Amino acid sequence: MKTLVLAALFSATLLLSNLANATAVLPQERDQHSDPPRSHFLLYKNSPFTPCTANDTPFPIPFNSSLPLTPHTSHTRSPTSFCRAIHPPSVLLPTALSASSFLPSWPATLIHVLSILFSYLTLLRSYDDAASSSNGGGEKPPPPYLLSLVPLAIFDAGRLVFWWVELFRAVKTLQAAKWLSVILWVVPGFWWNQMIASGVGKAWVFLAGTVTVAQMAASLGVIAVRWTHRDASTWNYLPMDLSPLGLAPECQPPNLPNEIFADPRVAGARALQTVQFLLVTVGFVTRLDVGSARFPVMARRHGLATFFVGTMVLSAMGLGIAGGAAGLPFRYTTGRCQVAVVMMDAKFGFFDAEFMRASRVVGALFGVY
Repeated sequence: MKTLVLAALFSATLLLSNLANATAVLPQERDQHSDPPRSHFLLYKNSPFTPCTANDTPFPIPFNSSLPLTPHTSHTRSPTSFCRAIHPPSVLLPTALSASSFLPSWPATLIHVLSILFSYLTLLRSYDDAASSSNGGGEKPPPPYLLSLVPLAIFDAGRLVFWWVELFRAVKTLQAAKWLSVILWVVPGFWWNQMIASGVGKAWVFLAGTVTVAQMAASLGVIAVRWTHRDASTWNYLPMDLSPLGLAPECQPPNLPNEIFADPRVAGARALQTVQFLLVTVGFVTRLDVGSARFPVMARRHGLATFFVGTMVLSAMGLGIAGGAAGLPFRYTTGRCQVAVVMMDAKFGFFDAEFMRASRVVGALFGVY
């Protein structure tokens, strides 16, 4: 199992490296301001949509202040259906990406699972190997075997520090907050159980338990904030300079509703993370016996891995199926202003977009995003 996880992580790294070396989809930041705001990606992102006849060139929108401005949301993968929804005559707004543009996706979720499972299986294997080679195959290995896990401890501590740094950044601007993992707390939880089972000093057990509880509480806080502050992580697409489009002032930000710049998949991502947290918590509490002399109990040790992987794989499948069934979302308005904003396609986990790609790749491999 551990070999399969390592092979999968290696394959995922190669895939992400190939994407990183591919031709850039999104222009560099400096090009976004030097180029006219009609770049294909700024308008259509990585969607299959193409310019509609009425949208090929910018033109002034007929302005009638007496008409109500009504936002709409639609989903499709058909360029024909897309053009029918926004024509006539809508103007696509060029928008830049932000850190909150990258919602949970099935590729990132699977990489996340493999990353956390790697730590779990490494701890499990080290305990079993030490137990079988000490005291004539006794059940409880001596604590010094934990020294062999120092590299893993550094890696896991690094990912936790990474997560907390991103959390403090998110607190500064909730609307632009990244989508952080809400289940990374199981990693210090694995260490906590390992230390209890190994009989190490109470100080180390207390430290691991404190980190686990703090990480879990912070993750629960992330979920609570997303439900109490519905505008969290909704600055998904940032409007650029719209003056070349010839829009009436009343049809430009801040007079446009903020809703058209927010990804409609935010609500689903919020619910998904809530379900993930609850299921993983139930699995951890019921299947990992922190008071046992074994790590974990023989009858349960593979049960936790199965439960955890099953939960996350089902989440990834749900994301993929929901995305394919609903189609690619876009927002548009009717009434006195006819404008539209296209959202990104998540089929490749957003890794085909260049914006912040290096940090997103590292964050996925660390299980932070």
